[in-house]
Amino acid sequence: MSYDPTNYRRRDVEALEHELDHVFDVLRQIRRAVALTGKPISELRILELGPGSDFGAQLLIASEGAEVTLCDRFLARWDPDYHPQFYRRLAERYDGPREQLEAVIAAGDHRASSLRLLEEPAENLVSVESGSIDLLYSFAVLEHIIDINAIAHEMARVSAVGAHGFHLIDLRYHRDFARPLEHLIWDDARFQQAAEAVDFDFGNRWRSQEFAAHFEQAGLRVTDRDILECAAESYVSDAIARLRTSASSYRAWPAEDLTRLVVAFSLQRIGEPEASWMAMRATDALDMIGALKTEAGRGPVPKADADEDWAEILLDPAGFSPEQGHAWIHQLDDIQSGDTIGDAYVSSLELWEDERLLGPPHTSHSDIRARGLGRFSHWGRQLFMSTSDNTSPRENGRSYKVRARRSPASRP
Repeated sequence: MSYDPTNYRRRDVEALEHELDHVFDVLRQIRRAVALTGKPISELRILELGPGSDFGAQLLIASEGAEVTLCDRFLARWDPDYHPQFYRRLAERYDGPREQLEAVIAAGDHRASSLRLLEEPAENLVSVESGSIDLLYSFAVLEHIIDINAIAHEMARVSAVGAHGFHLIDLRYHRDFARPLEHLIWDDARFQQAAEAVDFDFGNRWRSQEFAAHFEQAGLRVTDRDILECAAESYVSDAIARLRTSASSYRAWPAEDLTRLVVAFSLQRIGEPEASWMAMRATDALDMIGALKTEAGRGPVPKADADEDWAEILLDPAGFSPEQGHAWIHQLDDIQSGDTIGDAYVSSLELWEDERLLGPPHTSHSDIRARGLGRFSHWGRQLFMSTSDNTSPRENGRSYKVRARRSPASRP
């Protein structure tokens, strides 16, 4: 089954006001990035990586005179059932310059604006000239990339010497924000299989120290690293204990860096000879990081995390019972009991549809019924779930399996 990129999915009109609030959040972050340059916005050549499913904030800064380029491997397409009313409502809520926004509304097409729209991967920005950008930023994008080295060097290539960068990176496991380090605990082969099936939609595993080293190796000095969110201490103690006894290449990763979940990097492109000296130091750091991960990945798996503690169960299609809306129920035996009213996040169960990991888990049953699209809940001895496209798990021809800890009575 092919993966459907987030930017190509139909938008939820019911969530329009929430998405408009997000536009203003993004606009505030853009102004924070602009402030790094010390220049008026009208003098800036701006590049954004991964602008998302609408271009509201970008149209507003273009209306202030900025030269704005948007790049995304899956650039959002015009949705006639969503974008017209979205942008009209934005125009009603915004009292600043909005010339480019109004041009898009009038034409019913993003291309009617001054935005330069490039459907290109960040690893290979072939249409962006070297040294042509004054400000490069991204918001919750770089946690989805595959080749951090290639992207860091492309960012440096297109940036003029002295140019600034601002990148907010969400390092959490996106399928379960309540358990933000779970993907680090998987062994490397298992993570790679799950991540490739959804094009790294739930996040890669790079940590903040790795991002910093790759940025500086490419010639992008880290001028500030702002830790915006850290993992809860109660969760971290449990997660790190499991990580230390796993087969993951992050088994020995420093605990302090593991707790950093949302990080904002401020960068500046520097010239020679400083760039070469910085790159040498960063290369040494990356060599040490590589050695740490290689050694951890080849180490023996202690008994505490042995495979016999876990079960993979192929679910019988006939065992699915329709509940309400998009929700289906399947009885689960021989594994540890799931979430309860007293502990709504105790379950570590994974739900797979063919080779695709579904989620998010721990979703409210009302949300599963109303929205579906892979949301699920392991509640007590039952699985409340929905399929990735809200079809019937009995009839769509796909296989469904769960991976979870065995109940004590069922362990060998």
